[in-house]
This record gives sequence, C-alpha cells and structure tokens, in this order.
Amino acid sequence: MRKILFNEGFTTVKFEHKQPLQIGDGLSLKLKKPWEMHVRLFSNTKNSISIQGEVEISRDYLQHLFSQRTAVIYEIETILKRNGIKYDILNKRISKYVNKVFDEYKIKLTTPDIPVFAWKPMLFMIGTVGAMYLWKYLHTL
Repeated sequence: MRKILFNEGFTTVKFEHKQPLQIGDGLSLKLKKPWEMHVRLFSNTKNSISIQGEVEISRDYLQHLFSQRTAVIYEIETILKRNGIKYDILNKRISKYVNKVFDEYKIKLTTPDIPVFAWKPMLFMIGTVGAMYLWKYLHTL
C-alpha cells in the first residue's frame, strides 16, 4: 500500500505524533497551496489495514500548528479504485460500514483569514538578524 501511495506522489512525514497501531511513518501529499493531505496506515486485528486521511494546512506554514484538520475519504477512495484495491469504509463514530460514497457532495475548505507564513524563511531571517546582533555585541566588548 505504501508503494502505491508513493507512486501517487506521497512523501514520508519526518516528524509527527505517532498513534497506537500506526504502521511506519505517515505520508503526505502537497495539494493546492496551502493545503496538504496527511495519510496514516494502521494495523487491524484481521489481515487488513486501516487508512486514515485528513487535509490540513501544509507543514511548511506556521499555521499548521493550530489549524483545522478535515477528514477525507474521496481522495483515498479514488486512489484505491484506480489501483484496483478491494476496500471497505468504516465510519468509526457509529461503528458501521458505509455502503456508498456520494462524490457529488462538495466540501470546501476555507483559506485562513490571516495569510499563511512559511516558517523556514522566517528562521533564516531570524538567524541572520541574530547573527548580526551577536557580531555587533562581540565587537563592542
């Protein structure tokens, strides 16, 4: 399953909060900015795996730390169908299997009101300014 997700463009997530029964590292797929899909695989008691997916603000932005996360099923189901993988969909809230997924149902994620800030360039700027102040301080001693 991981190989299929890698072929679909997913990459390994380096830092994440691992959940009980999670298999390996999570996977992520960059979507339209600023969004990213995060997928985790879990082992079940029988010979099957569970897939949990959510869309969130990309880890490249500071708002990732406190943004909304929305569960996704359409994208994962599309990948499974495209690759001919047999699957069942379980709604964990009611502990029942889903019979049909209506793909005409539209979910719209709203972009945050505050513009998203990329944290990597911020680190560079903070480091540069910090180095300049350190240099100035050391030359005044």
